[in-house]
Parts: sequence; structure tokens; C-alpha cells
Amino acid sequence: MRYVRSAEPTWTVPAWSVDAPAREHTQASNDNAPERERYTDGNNAASYTDGNRTGDWMQTFTGRQFWPMDPRAAEIFIEDIAHSLAMQCRYAGHCLRFYSVAEHAVLMARWFIAQGMHDEAEQALHHDDPETYLVDVPRPVKPFLPGYKDAEQRVWLAVAERFGLQPVLSAHVHDADSRILVDEMTQNMTPPSKPWNIPAVGLGVTLQFWTPEQAEAEYLATYWSLVETRRH
Repeated sequence: MRYVRSAEPTWTVPAWSVDAPAREHTQASNDNAPERERYTDGNNAASYTDGNRTGDWMQTFTGRQFWPMDPRAAEIFIEDIAHSLAMQCRYAGHCLRFYSVAEHAVLMARWFIAQGMHDEAEQALHHDDPETYLVDVPRPVKPFLPGYKDAEQRVWLAVAERFGLQPVLSAHVHDADSRILVDEMTQNMTPPSKPWNIPAVGLGVTLQFWTPEQAEAEYLATYWSLVETRRH
């Protein structure tokens, strides 16, 4: 199912959405919001408070507010995740063909489904969900961004709470996330000048190179399939 843009800049949220309320952030509500205060922390970095929230907010695909530095489970929506991850290319775009974070997550999840490992499949589908709000930062960069890992962990815990996942990522998912690098490198990267520090054997998945629209639909379809499996 696709979102349909109306004459006004709003989005129609599908009826089957997780807690899909009508948009609440109207101009009137914004006019009544508490005034934002600006302050400077000990590192001379500009920061903000917005009422009782830490940091500033970003607008999501469905038009909602989300505070990346102050994530809350109730403000996470699967439609925002699917759309954002489908629009983000892996490897900072340094690949031969467009290959989204959403496709990466779906391929991992479906690999676990084929093994009959549904708990791991759910974690695999969601393991990169924090990138919805923090973007896909290449692995060599993450350790050198102060505060990024802490922010990533806070968003992950909110994601886990939202979707009823175990907050500690399974060792099987960590392993699959490393092994799929082999498949992605061999199928979508220029041959490297030096070997990557990755496992010798990949997952054996075949990249599909979905468009953002396809990747979004496949992500949502996989999500709802896993929800139905859990229900039964």
C-alpha cells in the first residue's frame, strides 16, 4: 500500500498502521507549544530543550515529530521506518547500483525466516531501524563521531520496546550482519584494492536492487508477515 498525497501537504496513513492516529501536529498545536530554549553545554556545543524534551526534533515521512536525542517508543512508526530506510543507499552510495538499507534488512530477515528462526528474523528486519533517524553512517566513521553510538543505542531500545523485541541483539543477527557484507561486496562493489575485514563466507543471498518504492513495499510486507507469524 502506498501513501497518497492530497492537495494539502499531508499524508494519509493506512488504517492498518500501528497506532495510526490522524496527524496531530497542526499549526495551532505548534503555536501553543512551549517556547524552545537554547543553551550551551560544557563543550560549547549548541543544544536545545523543547518543553520536557532533549535536543531538537525532526519531521518524519508521515509528518510527525521525532526527537532523535530523546527517542520514545510511542513516537516510532513502521511507515516512517520503511520509507526512510528505502530511500537510503548503503555504503554512503559507494556501490555499483542503488541498494537500500531497507533491502539489506529484508534480505537478512528473509534469510532467518528460511531457517525457521523467526525471533532472529524480527531483530534482523529492525536492526538498522535507528538509521531512520540517525542516517546510515559508514562503519569506519561511527567510532569517530562522539555520542553517535550512545544515540544509536537509545533509539534501538525505543525500537525494541515499540515492536516487542529483545533489546540485546542476537549473536546470530550480528553474525549475519557481518556475513552479508560478503554478498554485498561481491555483487555490488568495485573489486577492492585491499581485502575487507569480513568473514570468509557470506549468507548466500542475492541482491535484488529494488527501487525505493519496491524496497519500502517489501519491508512493510515482511514486517506484517512476521507480525502475523507471531500472532499465530
